[in-house]
Amino acid sequence: MAETRDQLNAKVQPATKALLLRYCQDKHTTQSEVVEAALLAFLQPKEGDDLALVMLERLREIAAKQEDLEHGVTALVPLLTTIVDRLEAQQAEPALPIARYAQMYDELRPEPPAVVEDTPVEVSQPLAPSWWDRLFAKRRPA
Repeated sequence: MAETRDQLNAKVQPATKALLLRYCQDKHTTQSEVVEAALLAFLQPKEGDDLALVMLERLREIAAKQEDLEHGVTALVPLLTTIVDRLEAQQAEPALPIARYAQMYDELRPEPPAVVEDTPVEVSQPLAPSWWDRLFAKRRPA
């Protein structure tokens, strides 16, 4: 079951906020984890336990979780290196040649037209102008 979390909107003094930010930066943890551990230690101390010891124990638990995460991230580096090496090896393989259109469909290409020598056609008499020619003939100014 997934853990659900609710947001608190508490107001604190600027000095307290600065201490919290500095602690989180030093311990490489989130503000929510530190505040939650402090609230649990304050609100649910065990009988006979000192409040400071309970808070210290909670913060150590958070630090242990962070160490586990750091080990996980460290383990990712060799895995990512292997992946990158394999991808580079795939790129080094020669690419398959891609056929050009002319190579694929050479048999569908039409034959070039045969060269026909122009022989003049002899006209025995001039053709009479058609009605179309008469309609669009240049008109001479009178």
